Amino acid sequence: MAFGQIIWGTWSDIVGRKILLTSGVFLFSISSYLITIVSPDFILLLRLIQGASTGSMYSISQGIIADQSETREKMIFNVALSDLGFGLAWIILPFSGGIIASIGSWKENFYIMSGFIFIIGIFCVLLLTESRDTKLLKKESIKSSLRNFLKMYLNPCYIIIPIIIAIPNIFFTTFNSIFPSLVTNKLNLSPFIIGIVITILGISYTIVVFANTGFLEKYNSLKVMYSMTFLFIVTAVIQLLFSLIGFYNIYIISIPVILNVAIWGIMFPHILAHALMIYRKSGGLVGSHCGFTFWLLTGISVMLYGKIFKNNFTDMCLFTVILSMITIFLVFSLDKICKKRAINENI
Repeated sequence: MAFGQIIWGTWSDIVGRKILLTSGVFLFSISSYLITIVSPDFILLLRLIQGASTGSMYSISQGIIADQSETREKMIFNVALSDLGFGLAWIILPFSGGIIASIGSWKENFYIMSGFIFIIGIFCVLLLTESRDTKLLKKESIKSSLRNFLKMYLNPCYIIIPIIIAIPNIFFTTFNSIFPSLVTNKLNLSPFIIGIVITILGISYTIVVFANTGFLEKYNSLKVMYSMTFLFIVTAVIQLLFSLIGFYNIYIISIPVILNVAIWGIMFPHILAHALMIYRKSGGLVGSHCGFTFWLLTGISVMLYGKIFKNNFTDMCLFTVILSMITIFLVFSLDKICKKRAINENI
């Protein structure tokens, strides 16, 4: 998923959004179907293709948002609107996927996913219009775009953004890795509880993201980030204290996580809008760069978690506290850098 981001969005700045987004959607659909009929030796290869093709959906969608957003408020609104799909997927898919798999097998989920995405591809062909300004197409080559891709790591006003976005990804991925075993092995609860909690997470995320399409986009983004990271630290520390005294149950595990999901649902549109405003005419490049950077950092961080921490509630809480402290440091650094560069009108 990380390396699949690099080319799609960057290339879409040169040749256009529609053709590449449509190609990526169909590639994902076809690879999802082929997984169900090939031998096990080829499944990993197809999963790699499946993951790489998702890069088109993420990075190019950010480019489309940049193309269609003239102001910071409009950018926040459009990011939040697009992110509603992520929250709705959390609400609907864990339960529906579990029901389908329990009736049939894992293959049925892949059949349905492949068919659904194929229909989305048809909609892209018929309804999607090219959002990229034709005057900007073919303005750069892939070589120069990739050179700009590397230069973005040297822009202090920008590079903090994908690092901040990596934090919730790391948080969610770690939680999803540990939560099922805590529920079933440590608390001796039914796996059905996992589905309920994930659905509540989705509802929480969807509600607060929707709030960004209303009054929240009018607030100063740095103030929003400061207040939310403060809440992130508070909830993380409280959860750690409960774990240290050995007092925890499904509510103590779940409620702070639900609050943290809400915190990131509020922050995400403000953070991503800042990155897109800096490089508004290269939205695909931003989508590629953000996607590659935060997915790579997520993979490395979760791997390190598995090496350093134990699979228990206390270590998960300690890791969350560390993430919260890193977040407030990054937000403080972003504030300081932006004031120094005098670009506060963009955030």
